[in-house]
Amino acid sequence: MSGAPGERRHLTVLFCDIAQSTALAKSLDPEDLSQLMRTYYDRCGEAIQHFDGVIASYVGDGIMALFGYPRAHEDDAERAVHAALKILEVSKTVYPKGHPPIRVRIGIASGLVVVGEDKLHALTREKSVVGETPNLAAHLQGVAAPNSVLISEATRKLIGDVFELEKMELPNLKGRPEIAWHIIGPKARTSRFEAHGRILTNFVGRDQEVALLVDRWQQVNQGEGQVVLLAGEAGIGKSRIVENFRQMISGTAQLTLRYQCSPYHTDSALYPVITELEHAANIAPNDASSLKLEKIESLLKEEGLNLDETLPVLAALLSVAPIHHQMSIHSVGKNAH
Repeated sequence: MSGAPGERRHLTVLFCDIAQSTALAKSLDPEDLSQLMRTYYDRCGEAIQHFDGVIASYVGDGIMALFGYPRAHEDDAERAVHAALKILEVSKTVYPKGHPPIRVRIGIASGLVVVGEDKLHALTREKSVVGETPNLAAHLQGVAAPNSVLISEATRKLIGDVFELEKMELPNLKGRPEIAWHIIGPKARTSRFEAHGRILTNFVGRDQEVALLVDRWQQVNQGEGQVVLLAGEAGIGKSRIVENFRQMISGTAQLTLRYQCSPYHTDSALYPVITELEHAANIAPNDASSLKLEKIESLLKEEGLNLDETLPVLAALLSVAPIHHQMSIHSVGKNAH
């Protein structure tokens, strides 16, 4: 749908800015500050575009992004939160000259807005976004702690049970208490079917498919390995069939492994394997590389696997450099001098 002036849309709005940016600007040479801002805008823009959001405007060091415009998705609020977490991650790679990495604050809100072309910025195609939703997102960003994401209650209802959340009560906004939610990080091993807590209707019309799954399960129990591919158009009910079958066999001895692809990680064919390994090793998103390596090594020892053969492979898969590899690079550099 085109961005006609005065278009009413239900969107999720993301506000992001650099914490303590005024003090940072005073301490940097103008050219260094200009380069910093270009890098910051580029990294944030890439994170936003990766989740199909659009940048509506730049205000100083702040960015306002829209999710659900011009193209809407059923998970726009979830996309906005994923983008926010990605911004937190990439901001750690933006180093002002002579300073530690920048820290950002992000606020997200969802609701009805009016979107149109900003006539004052016609050449840059910036958007004017009017309504309470952008104001609330800006307020949440303003009170968020550095390197944190706050979302509104409306956004929390839209994202379901996908993320770990912490409830917070904010200073009054327009004379009334405001409840917000701090995003801790994605939840591990939660299926998309379960995460959004759908109210299930009666399960009808799929007896043949379920009977086939039950038959294959019985053959597995008799020692005959089976593989079943359940394919169909989006929304046809594949996840519901699998969930119903899983409940039917829940009382039996089994080991369930769930590997889920993600529309946000289409550039990573092994993403489901990576997430399963991270869960098995109890790796958190904010773990340092050294801690991730220790957890991988501990998992491999528990399984009785050869560390020399398996550690480099899994460490590379999880983008963690093995310690002995780091040491060899350092040694080469030292001998070169």
